[in-house]
Amino acid sequence: MKSPPRARSPTLLRILLHSGFWTKCGAPHFAPLLLRPLGRSDRGKNRLSNKVNAIIENAIKKIYLKAEQPDVAVVVEEVWLQCFKNKIKNKPHADTIRQRVAALPDRLKLEKRKNRKAAAERYEPIKGHFPGADYRPK
Repeated sequence: MKSPPRARSPTLLRILLHSGFWTKCGAPHFAPLLLRPLGRSDRGKNRLSNKVNAIIENAIKKIYLKAEQPDVAVVVEEVWLQCFKNKIKNKPHADTIRQRVAALPDRLKLEKRKNRKAAAERYEPIKGHFPGADYRPK
C-alpha cells in the first residue's frame, strides 16, 4: 500500500491528524509516521563562510597542533579574536571548533603534539620476530 503524502506544514499536519482525515481515507496506521520530523537537508554541509573556515584551520594548525599541547579553549578564543579583528559578525560556536579539533586524526595529533616516533610506536605494527607466535597445541 502506498503511503500518504506528508504535509509540509506542521500546523496543517496537526489539523489533518486531529480531524480524522487519515482514518477516513483508510490509512490510520500511517498517522504515527507522519508525526516523524523530516530529515535535515543540510546535514553534513558546511554553513560557515570560507573566511571563517580558513581562520579555524589556521588557529588549529598554529595553536592546537604544537608541542605545548594547549587546550581547545585557547583555540576557541583565538578564532573568536580573529573573527573580531576581521569584523566578522557571525563567529562560529565553540562546539563547532571543538568538533573540528575532534575530527582530526589521532595520529596527526600525536605526531604534531609529541613526535613522529611516538605516533609510529602507537599506530604502526611492531616489526620483528615474536618467539612462540607459531605455537600450535597438539
